[in-house]
Order: sequence, then structure tokens, then C-alpha cells
Amino acid sequence: MIRKTYASIEKKLHPDVDKSDFSYKDLKAEITHRDKEIINEILDFINIYQFELLDGTGEWEWLQNNKQSQYINGLKNKDYNLLCELFTNMFRNEVTYGYVSPSFSDLNNQKIKKESSSDILCNIDTCFEFTNIQNLEQLVTNVKCGMPFGKKFNKGYILPDTPRHFYYATKIFNLESLSNTPSILEIGGGYGGLCKELWEIYQKKCTLINIDLLPGLLSAYYFLKTCNIPVKFIFDENDISQNFVNLVPVKLLNKINSKKNMLDLIFNSRSLCEMDKNSNNEYINFINNSNASYFYHENSNFLLFPDSERHVEILSDEFMVDKNKYNLLQASITPFSGGDGRYREYIYKKIQ
Repeated sequence: MIRKTYASIEKKLHPDVDKSDFSYKDLKAEITHRDKEIINEILDFINIYQFELLDGTGEWEWLQNNKQSQYINGLKNKDYNLLCELFTNMFRNEVTYGYVSPSFSDLNNQKIKKESSSDILCNIDTCFEFTNIQNLEQLVTNVKCGMPFGKKFNKGYILPDTPRHFYYATKIFNLESLSNTPSILEIGGGYGGLCKELWEIYQKKCTLINIDLLPGLLSAYYFLKTCNIPVKFIFDENDISQNFVNLVPVKLLNKINSKKNMLDLIFNSRSLCEMDKNSNNEYINFINNSNASYFYHENSNFLLFPDSERHVEILSDEFMVDKNKYNLLQASITPFSGGDGRYREYIYKKIQ
């Protein structure tokens, strides 16, 4: 049977959407000496790195060519002044296009702006219902960390995706029999939002590996550095450090094969379904051949644009997870907004 519809959470307007303080202005941060140091570290890495900077497949190939072109050209040309401006304001420009839902430039549309504000408030409510969060301060990103936008609170903003990242981190933290000091691999960590929440919930006692397309990985380096989280670029398995966020470019996935047995959990959110088939299979094979106790992911399971050449999607049910190795513990609708409600959560546990 071919499904013509899909179950999803209700799309609604939050009752406080017109009462809350949101910021969508094109603000500019002052470039500090610390910012310049971080940009120089990024340029040093690019000078050593010998692979292409334009490395997206599927939906991400289109986004890099059409929505991140100034940023990627700045990286190719090693344009120091441009990169300083872009990174210090990364949440309000194309550096994080596609990594934040919605991206800042999409908020020029008044309808999207109001819906985004409502979604942030609804997602905060969802976070308070399904996690042990105590106060809004736990969701705030400081203005010094890439000039975030969203709901204003104290010295920063609650970004659209932070409630979701906090929820993921809490669910991971509460998984039965998971190590108290885990090694976690995130596939496609974007700007590093989940890494930040995991680092905080484990109180700095975890080893995180984020493998991603290079432009996203560089944004994560800047973001995590400004959040005072220890982070480093990785070229091979010998570079991976405990109690660090270790950043691995996609092209170097085969360089960390020997670390598959050290992993406790592998996580992905909203990108395995957007890759081409070859990239998706490469990651799923990595997971199947790993020793991870858990594979936790959130991806689409309905083809919303069947005739589109741009929206290349692989449905979650088609992920070739080895059923002889992993048992599906949970498959459920995500309680958060985005993707027109198509996203589903899946938690697999390794069969003992």
C-alpha cells in the first residue's frame, strides 16, 4: 500500500506569539581579537586540508551552490576580512543556511517570521513537557556566539532548534545502560547545537565526534570555540581526544574506521534523508559495522516532493539498518516542528 498522507503534530499559532520579544533585525557583532584568532585557526586548517570545500550531495549540493555561495567562495579565496564578518554573525547570514530551521534570510517573509516565532514558543513548551529542564536560561545562546536570533532572553536568544537539541541530549542521557562518560558520533552536526547540549548535560565528561560537510564543520568550530567548549579538527583516528568535540570532514570518514568499536551511540537528525543514496549507504554501512550500543536518528518518512529534482529524499524506512544487529526500540512522530511534520524518531539498540 502506498501512503498518501502522514500523521503529524498540529500546526498552531502560540497564544503568546505577539507578546514575546523576538529579534530578527540584521544586527552586526563587533569583531574581537578572540574572533580573529579563531578565524586564523580555521584558515590554518583549510591550508592543510587537501579536499574540496564544495562537498554536498543530494539536497546539500543545491544548498551549497545556491544559498551558501558567498561563504564558500570566501573559504576558497581565504578572504580573511569577509570570513571574520561572516563567522561573527553566522546565525544571521548564509554560514548557517540550512543548519537552522528556518534560516535567517527566510525570515524576510512576514508569514514565515510569525510562524517561526510561534514554533519557537511551541517547541519551548514541548521541551518543558518532555525533559527535566528547569528554566529558559538553559536554552539561551549568548550574543557573543555568532549573533544568534530568536526569542530574546537575558544576554542572548533561544534559537529555533535549541529546544529540540536539548530534548535529544536529554533522551540520550537517559538511555538505559549507556555509559556515564560516553563516546558519541553525530553525523551531520551542523553548527554544533547538539554538541553544546551534550557537553553541558554530561558536565564535560564525554567524547564527541561530529562528522559533517566542511562548511558546516567550520561553523561548528567557530560556534563551539566561542562557547568555550574544547574542540579540534581531526585528520585520522590518532587525533581523536577524550573529553573533546572532535570535528571530522566527510571526506575523512574512512580515516576513523578503527574508532567504530569505541562508540557508545551514533546520532543523526534530519540529514541522512537528504543525502544521495551512495552517501546514505556509506553512513549506514559505517553504523552496521560499528560496535555502538545505540543508533538514534530523526528523519523524514514521507516523500513530500516526488517529482522534484532538487528535493532528493531517502525515506527512513528505506535505511538499510542491519536488523540482525540492531533492534528497533522506538519509532514515533517527533514532537517538534519542521519538515511539515514528516520527521520521525527512531532508536535502535544493539542486540546482545
